[in-house]
Amino acid sequence: MLFSWDDVETRPEPQRFELALDALPDDALLTELRKRRGAGRNDFPVAAMWRAVIAGIVFQHASVESLLRELNRNLALLDLCGLRTATKTGTPSSRHAPQPSLPSSQESCREPASQANVRQIA
Repeated sequence: MLFSWDDVETRPEPQRFELALDALPDDALLTELRKRRGAGRNDFPVAAMWRAVIAGIVFQHASVESLLRELNRNLALLDLCGLRTATKTGTPSSRHAPQPSLPSSQESCREPASQANVRQIA
């Protein structure tokens, strides 16, 4: 067994978030996202926005708007994502937030990711 869920669930939220970030093999994804951004708009670093997306999943936010409200209220989470030092006017708005290309049905967004889906992302 790699780890016990009890060990994960009893940790404070910031530590659970760090565990999730450390476990993701996302270097290639972030490199590709930076490349695709090119000389485009650069209000927020790609890595900070990616960490915000992961925070939304780890902390089970049902929508981007819910995550943005949490980021507006929780400066510690803003710091963990690397957004407070990167922002010009506070926190990113939903207009600038990354829009996942997921099915429009909210129910399908609530289903747990399968290993095949995780491998597709990586």
